[in-house]
Amino acid sequence: MQPDSQNLSITCGGAAVPNDQMPGSLPETLARAAQHSSHRGITFIEDEKTQFLPYPDLVTEAQKLLKGLRASGLTPGDPVIFQFESNRDFITAFWGCVIGGFVPVPIAVPPSVDAVDGSWLRLRNAWQLLDKPPVLAGRQIAAVIEDVSKSAGLTGLRILPIDAIYSTHGDTDWYQARRRDLALLMLTSGSTGMPKAVSLSHHNLLSRSAGSIQFNTFTADDISLNWMPLDHVGGIIYFHLRDVFLGADQIHAPTHLVLQDPLKWLDWTHKHRVSITWAPNFAFSLLVDQAERIYRGNWDLSCLTHIMNGGEAVVAKTGRRFLSLLEAHGLPKGAMHPAFGMAEISSGITYSHAYDLDTISDSDPFVAVGKPIPGVSLRITDDRDKILKQGAVGELQVKGETVMSGYYNAPEKTRAVFTPDGWFKTGDLGLIKDGILTITGRDKDEIVVHGNNVYPHEIEAAVEELPGIKVSFTAACAVRSAAGDTDDIALFFVPEGIPDDREMRSLIRNIRQAIIRKTGGAGIHIIPMTADDIPKTSLGKIQRPQLKTNFQTGAFDDILAKWESLENELLKAEAKASQPQSRVEQRITDIWKAVLNLPELGIHHNFFELGGHSLLLIRAHARLKPIFPGLKITDFFKYPTVHQLARHLSCKENQPSDATRARERIALKQTLRSPENNEKGIAQGDVAVIGLSCRFPGAPSATAFWNNLKQGKESISQLSRDALILAGVSPETADHPSYVSAAAAIADIDRFDATFFGFTPREARRMDPQHRIFLETCWEALEDAGINSFAYDGKIGLYAGASMNT
Repeated sequence: MQPDSQNLSITCGGAAVPNDQMPGSLPETLARAAQHSSHRGITFIEDEKTQFLPYPDLVTEAQKLLKGLRASGLTPGDPVIFQFESNRDFITAFWGCVIGGFVPVPIAVPPSVDAVDGSWLRLRNAWQLLDKPPVLAGRQIAAVIEDVSKSAGLTGLRILPIDAIYSTHGDTDWYQARRRDLALLMLTSGSTGMPKAVSLSHHNLLSRSAGSIQFNTFTADDISLNWMPLDHVGGIIYFHLRDVFLGADQIHAPTHLVLQDPLKWLDWTHKHRVSITWAPNFAFSLLVDQAERIYRGNWDLSCLTHIMNGGEAVVAKTGRRFLSLLEAHGLPKGAMHPAFGMAEISSGITYSHAYDLDTISDSDPFVAVGKPIPGVSLRITDDRDKILKQGAVGELQVKGETVMSGYYNAPEKTRAVFTPDGWFKTGDLGLIKDGILTITGRDKDEIVVHGNNVYPHEIEAAVEELPGIKVSFTAACAVRSAAGDTDDIALFFVPEGIPDDREMRSLIRNIRQAIIRKTGGAGIHIIPMTADDIPKTSLGKIQRPQLKTNFQTGAFDDILAKWESLENELLKAEAKASQPQSRVEQRITDIWKAVLNLPELGIHHNFFELGGHSLLLIRAHARLKPIFPGLKITDFFKYPTVHQLARHLSCKENQPSDATRARERIALKQTLRSPENNEKGIAQGDVAVIGLSCRFPGAPSATAFWNNLKQGKESISQLSRDALILAGVSPETADHPSYVSAAAAIADIDRFDATFFGFTPREARRMDPQHRIFLETCWEALEDAGINSFAYDGKIGLYAGASMNT
C-alpha cells in the first residue's frame, strides 16, 4: 500500500518570491544597487591592503571593460573563460561581461606552470568543450598562459589581458537581458574526464538570492566576508550576487591569506563587523588547530550571526569545537548554519537554524542541513525514482526555480540527470524527516577534498601512467576517518611483477606525488594489492564500494602500518645522510619540518612526496617569503627539494641588488679600517670569512661537527667485512682477530652531482674523491656566504685545506 503523502520524504520551501518583487535580470540588479545603495559596495583585501569600490564605481569600471570586450569582437551569448588571481579584476570582468550579454565561465587559475598539471588539463578541456572561446585574464596570468599554451594543448588560444582592453570611456549601452537568458556557466567535474558546464539563467540566480534572503532574513545592513575563490559557486553566487541583490556591503579576501594564517579570518570579522561569512568544513578545523593563539586573542565576534558551513560534508565534532572555542569571544550561540548546495541548483538552497552546542554532539555521524528556501522542493527516492517514506535513506532530488536548465551543449548528459517528471538527481544520499534534510553520503563516485570535487577515474588514470603499475587494477575512493575534517583518498593498486621493499617504497612515493599533482589533496592512503584481491564484477568493473567498506572497517590497517613504518625508517636514514650544507638549506629545512610536522627531513626529499599539499604549500610559502622575497608559489613545483630550492634562491633575482651589494662592500671596508678595529689589532689587510663548508668523519657540515664536539660524540666508524674487501683489504687481513675494522671515514664520497658541475658520469667516476669533495665544498661555501658566483663580478677568495686528523 502506498503511504499517505504526509509520511513521504518530500518537502517544499513554499512559494517562490514573485518576479515583480525582484529585478528582471542581473544588469538590473547591479543598476539598482548603484542607484539605491550608492554609499555601499565591495571592500577588496589584498596583502593586508584594502580598496573600497562603491557600487556606482563598479558600474563605471564594468562599462569601460564592456567597450573593450565589444571592440574585441564578442557578441551576446558568447562564453568567456575567466583566469583571474585578483578578486577585483574578477568581479569587474564579471559585470563587464554580464552587462554586455557575454557569459562568464570562471575556472581556477592553475597553481603551477607545469603543462602536465591537472589544472591545465581542466582549462584545456573546458576550452574545447565551449568551442574554443577567448580567455579573459589578469596581466600576469595572461603572460603565463601565453608561455604554457602550446605545451598544454592550447594552440590557437585567444587571450584577452584585462589591462589591455580597458577603455578610457565606458559603453553605457547595456544588453537588455531577459529573465531566462543564459547568465553564467559553472564548470563541474565530469565522470568521463571532460567537464560539464552548468547553464544558469538570470532567473535561476535571482530566485536563489531572493529565496535565501527571505529564508535567512538577511538585510541591506548585513556585512559579508568571503575568502573562498570566486570561481566557486559559494563565492560568486552565494555571496557576491546575493549581496549585490541586497545592496549590502561585502568584503572579499584572497584564499591564500587565510590558509597562511587562519586567524586573519577573525581579525577581518572583528575589524569590519562582519555578520555573514562561510567556508567548507575543513576551514573550521584550521581555526581549531590554532586553539592556543585563539585563547590568547582578543576579538568581539558578537556581530557574526550567520556562518554558513557548506561545500563538503559537515563534521559535527569540528563544528562544535569551533563554536566552543569562539564562544569566549562573543560568538552567538546559533551562529553556525550547515547548508547544502551545488552548482546545478545555483549553490546553497537549504539552511539549518538548529545547530549549536546543545543540539549537536561530537558523536553525531551526520548533520542536518535544514529546510529548503522558497521556490525549491526536495524529495528522497529509490533507484526507480519512487518517493521513500520519511526517514529512509535514498537519493536526493531537487526541483524548483534555482535548478539549472541543463548542461551546456550536452543534451544526453542533461537527460541523464533529470527524471521524466523534471526532478534533478543530485547523486547525493540523504533522508528527510519533519521537512529537514540530512545528507548521509554520495551515490555518485566523487571525492571532495577541501571543497574541490574530483572523480576517481581521474586519479586512477594519473596513477596508471606511472611505470610499474598494472593497468585496469587501480581504484581510488573517498574515505574519512572519525576525526577527519575532509575526504581522504584511498588508492588501491597492483604493481607489475614482484617488487622488493625498496622498489615498492619508490613506487608508493611516485603514486603519492601523482595524486597530489592531480588533486592537491591532503590525506592519501596507498595500498598495494594483488590482482586477485581487487574485487571486480563479472564484467570486469572494479567494485569501489567494497574496497571502501573494507578500508573503513580496518581490513588494510596492517598493510598501511607496514609501509608507513618502512617509509619512516627510510626517511630517517635519508635525512641523516643528507643534512643541510648551507644556511639557506638550513632555513628551508627548518620551515619544511615545521609545516610538514616531520622530525627529520633530508635536503633531497621531495616536498610533495612527504605529504605536502596545496594548504601546506601556502603555509610554507608564507613562512619563507619574508626571508626570500623573490620566492613564488610556482617555485615549489619547479624546485621541490630543499637542495633545488636553495640553489634557485641563490640566483641573481633573489640576491641583493648591485647597489645594495656596493653599499655592503663599502660598509665592510669602512668597518675593517675604522680606528676602533685598528686599536683591537685588526690590520687593514685582514679579510672577513663570510662563508664556510666542511666535511668531517661523522659530520657532513660545520654545524654537525660542532654539535659532535659539544656532545662528545665519537666520529670513528666501524667498517663491515664487505666494505673492507671492497676497499682492497684481503679477506685474510679482514678476518684476522688483531685487525681493527674501524676508521675515520667521510660518508657519501660516491654521491656527486656530476651534471651540476659540468662533468659526465664517466668523468666523475674517474675523479679523485677528494677532488669531488673539494668542488662540493667550494660551491657550498659560496652558498653559505649568500654569493651567486655567476652574478657577482668582484673578486672572491676561496681558501681550502685538508688534514688527516680532526
